[in-house]
Amino acid sequence: MAELIDSGLHSAFERRNLAEYESLVPEADAIDVAGYTLKSFTEQNETHLRTRAERGKPITVRVLLVDPSTEAAKVMESSEGMQPKTYESLCKSVVTRLGDIEGVEIRFLARPLSMMIYRIDKFVYTGPFPASGKSSTAFTLKLEEPGWLYEHQLKEFNELWDEAYTKA
Repeated sequence: MAELIDSGLHSAFERRNLAEYESLVPEADAIDVAGYTLKSFTEQNETHLRTRAERGKPITVRVLLVDPSTEAAKVMESSEGMQPKTYESLCKSVVTRLGDIEGVEIRFLARPLSMMIYRIDKFVYTGPFPASGKSSTAFTLKLEEPGWLYEHQLKEFNELWDEAYTKA
């Protein structure tokens, strides 16, 4: 039990789509999010991000997407039962909807993600990308700063971010 406490593990959930995100995002200072399409993130948070930017208090947001032209994205797209080019369309939507908001930076990654990482200030939500099925149904761990697992996931995100690139 002491190891779990030292890890920063706060909670565990059966699903990824959690209602508590909605209460954290509007007041957040910093968000890091990594995924394949981030459709739900975009739909749920575009208004919050835009409103904060318009008020002169933008949220610093780092959006990391798997490049939809890569084999990794195509495999995941297929495993989710989506038509080819669906990920490409959804990624373009993220760029179109969020790319012009102050504080938001979007980068692409050329390799697969094994874990979802979604940091909202002092909390990191993380869990695997399932081999089949929608990622929204995957289990999620909520980690809180401080903790070695929290730090590990934040370090992982930062390394992926440094490896990622912007698209013209």
